[in-house]
This record gives sequence, C-alpha cells and structure tokens, in this order.
Amino acid sequence: MPLSTIIGGLSRGSAPPSDVSVSEMKRAIGLLERTHARLSLFILQCQDDLTPSRSARLEQALDHIGVTGRLGGRTFGLLYIGPRCPGRRGDAEIERRIMWQLRGALRRSGDERLASLLILDVVHFWSDQGATIPSLLAKLETAVPGWRSN
Repeated sequence: MPLSTIIGGLSRGSAPPSDVSVSEMKRAIGLLERTHARLSLFILQCQDDLTPSRSARLEQALDHIGVTGRLGGRTFGLLYIGPRCPGRRGDAEIERRIMWQLRGALRRSGDERLASLLILDVVHFWSDQGATIPSLLAKLETAVPGWRSN
C-alpha cells in the first residue's frame, strides 16, 4: 500500500479528524513518495482531557511546526518534512528541536503546562520506502499502546 494512504488509515480515530489537515498530510506524502526524503511522523497524546480552548492552543502550536491533524480523542499527529543531519543523530536532533519549538509555542500561548502532559512518539521513515499502513500502525501501537482508542 502506498505511503499516501498511511495518514488516511491513521485518521480513523474515536473523534473525527480535521479533514483539511488530514488531506494536507495525504497530499504531502503523496507528492513526496516519488522522492527520497526523510519524514518524521510525531504522535502526541495528552494524558489529560483537553478542553476545546486547550485543544485549539495545541493545534495552533503544532501548525507552526509542520502538517498537523487530530488523529482522534486526545491524540494529534504532526508530519515533519524538513532538513536534518544524516542518520540517527539527525532524527534525534529533530525530536529535540520539535519539542523545544512546541514548548516555546505553548509557553507563548499561556499554557506551558500542556507540554508536560504530552506523551510523544515518533516514527522516522523515507518517503519512498514503501511503508504499509499495517507496519506503521504496528510500530505506533508498540510504542504507544492503545493510542487509537484515546
């Protein structure tokens, strides 16, 4: 199954995702699967219930970093498409940089505590590697058990 269908499969959560954001993710992956680009899919789960205003602050903070979508309930996805150093060192640096940017955006929004309530998982992959929905979902389920039901 092509990478362009991955985000569509992820969007089937317990709450309806933002159609615009999910279609942006699908489009971005679809355009990139003919190239050899390093992508990172960040899965952020909030350990606490999200009020509508808190949810909006989180979505706004994520929107400034990459392509964002609500995957269901308290779970958000962020697709990062950008430069990095080669290898695992580059992936680790991107993870640190994304969290630093997210904490800063939440601090500026007046909700710095929200960052401490987030559980983060990341899947790094090449746009042309031919990942399948089942393999990506298995990685996510292993890293964050039950994330689809939140």
